[in-house]
Amino acid sequence: MNLSLMVQMVMATLVFIGCIIAIIKLIYYIYNNKPRLKLESVYFRKDYKEKNDFIPIKISLRNRTKNPTTIERIWITTGNLSQMPDSLKMIKIRGHSSKELNHILKFKKGELKNYFNGDYIKFRIIIVHTFGVITREGKTSFKTGYFTLK
Repeated sequence: MNLSLMVQMVMATLVFIGCIIAIIKLIYYIYNNKPRLKLESVYFRKDYKEKNDFIPIKISLRNRTKNPTTIERIWITTGNLSQMPDSLKMIKIRGHSSKELNHILKFKKGELKNYFNGDYIKFRIIIVHTFGVITREGKTSFKTGYFTLK
């Protein structure tokens, strides 16, 4: 066997091993550095006024990595009514930090009763962020006046 042929085979083997190691390192880097966004809680409270019914919503989010993430959109479903508030889109959350988002659902007097299914009303929240989607849902009768999704 020729010496130059052996050198070429060794070099090709080393290049192949180097490529495999580079791919493994890239996958490890992507997996460990993507933002991990956690929905800590969503708090709904029923509030009555003379002309309208209100449901203030407080959303608590936490980014558990060093990289920032962006909330693209948030959908809030009340009964069969789905809303995508413009105030809850394109929100940046820095790494290792948390953010509270506030929004108020407004209903005409008595309109909120139309969204109840029997004694309960169903709430669902969908949060679309940089690396995924978070969904939570639950139902309440609002007997206590508030409701929390975790």
